[in-house]
Amino acid sequence: MSKLIAKINATKKFLANLLNITEEEAESMIDKQPSLINYSTQQVWKKDDAGNVVYANVIIDRMSFYRDVFRVPAELSEKKFFRMIASHPAMLNTSEETFMAKMETIKSTLDLTDAELRKFVVGNPQVVLLDCSANGKNTTIAKIAKFRSVLSMDEILDNPMIMNVPAQKFIIRYMIAKNAGARDAFVNHKG
Repeated sequence: MSKLIAKINATKKFLANLLNITEEEAESMIDKQPSLINYSTQQVWKKDDAGNVVYANVIIDRMSFYRDVFRVPAELSEKKFFRMIASHPAMLNTSEETFMAKMETIKSTLDLTDAELRKFVVGNPQVVLLDCSANGKNTTIAKIAKFRSVLSMDEILDNPMIMNVPAQKFIIRYMIAKNAGARDAFVNHKG
């Protein structure tokens, strides 16, 4: 048990230093995403794709990757970037390949530019955790199809948090809100 506590404390300190947050905030990240304690807090030597030996750490590498994605051309301040990662620690568990595949699905489904896509994901970072496969009733593609049946594209893009609403429940929730005269509140407040 003491090894686990030591590992949690090491991860907490590592995340606090990396993201420039308090240890309490880092602990909250671990509460949201306990698998973070499985990552090493140490940098190790490894070979890159070209065979070069480099100093690496999975979390630091993912942070660099996300920084490249979201800070080009510096649309997101470093402080806001750190807040986004701290608020959505599951992003650190998402591989670059999976993330890019999901981003491409969202981009093509919504017909977005790279800048619009970054803005959309920054507005709702949890979108990278959604199912972006082609099949299924609650996939990102199914959600967008249902949303487009009653919302304009601008409403979807301006309210990315609406992507968190289950596709199967969206239409009924939308109809109830519309009948109650609360359509705008429904759309603008995450469904």
